[in-house]
Amino acid sequence: MGLESRAFVSNESGSESDETIDRERKVEPYPRTASGCLVFVFLFLVVPSSVLFVKSLAAEGAECSGYAWIPDKSETDADAKSVTASGFASFSIVVALRNTYALTAFLLSIVSAITVALGTIPATIVVAWSPEMAEVDFEQKGTLSNTTQKAEKPHGRLWAVALFTASMLKLNSMYTLWLYRPWLQPTGEFVAGAQFHTIDYVRTNILSHLAPRAVSTVWAILPHVGFLFTAVVPSLSGAHGYQTILLGVHNVCAPISMLFLMAMETIQLQCGEQAFSYFSSDDNVPGFNEPLCDFQRLRVITVVAAWISGLVFVSVQGYLAFVPNKSYTLALVSYFGEVIGLILAFWLPVLAGLDIIFWNSTQPAAYTAAKFMSTFDFPIMVADKCHS
Repeated sequence: MGLESRAFVSNESGSESDETIDRERKVEPYPRTASGCLVFVFLFLVVPSSVLFVKSLAAEGAECSGYAWIPDKSETDADAKSVTASGFASFSIVVALRNTYALTAFLLSIVSAITVALGTIPATIVVAWSPEMAEVDFEQKGTLSNTTQKAEKPHGRLWAVALFTASMLKLNSMYTLWLYRPWLQPTGEFVAGAQFHTIDYVRTNILSHLAPRAVSTVWAILPHVGFLFTAVVPSLSGAHGYQTILLGVHNVCAPISMLFLMAMETIQLQCGEQAFSYFSSDDNVPGFNEPLCDFQRLRVITVVAAWISGLVFVSVQGYLAFVPNKSYTLALVSYFGEVIGLILAFWLPVLAGLDIIFWNSTQPAAYTAAKFMSTFDFPIMVADKCHS
């Protein structure tokens, strides 16, 4: 198992030259076949099946996307409030802008997730089917960063560009403000009650109080800035001198960014939406007057799968950090744990966006505004006049 014959050709200084390495890795058929099957299943079965599953959920309409946040009232209800044309137009513009920004963030998140998934393919082909092209110390490292550390190699260049592009797309989208359900807001006063009523219907964090908005903003910026540094700063094997600075920056930014991203996704699902607590329940979630929808359950499954992949990766990395390794199979387990966890993490905003997009973004803004205004159960201030 592992590597057997390696012939190294030294350069003039006597050190091993990566450009002149001529080695053969004898890899048992099992890990190579298993790796190929895993890549095939994930890329060609799991992802398309998930898309078809979510698409079928979206076709069900209100049953799976929580239209019940605002109690329905008939348009002819005697308690319905009247508003001026300017008030109706103003709210229609707010809804239209919200729909536009949500759709933009959703599309950018899709492109970002696809870019990350495609960017890992060249490196995966190298480690799974051409192990002789992998780095000399891949058995001891077993990471995507180790495989793609040299930008002059095709798989190294493509991954650096893919991760950098995906992170920039996420930064520009500010997806956490537009694609995730807002947390419960304090109520009681007239202003707070009006804000809470509006935030339920429009479902955007920009109407939240300062603390939730600040958290969402940091969530959208911090991890992806870390991924930008990860993309452009390589994790060099055998780093010495000032090269250790590059190694240190990469080894700090990559794990912290990933950990922060997954922690916020988990906190959002449990603390913001109580999705873990009510995963198997059809009861209404307290404060939201509706049960969980299938989009939220799908995100819970994806988060759990990403955490499992991450734990596999961290466990193997802990072993490799202290024990000399010659098993190529073990290095592949570490590699695929990292890659699958990373891809799932970048797909989570897409799943959250499907929930928001198919809720009311597919309807005209004027229709959404009219339906919302017909549900008011508190006085509306219009042109300095209170209509009761």
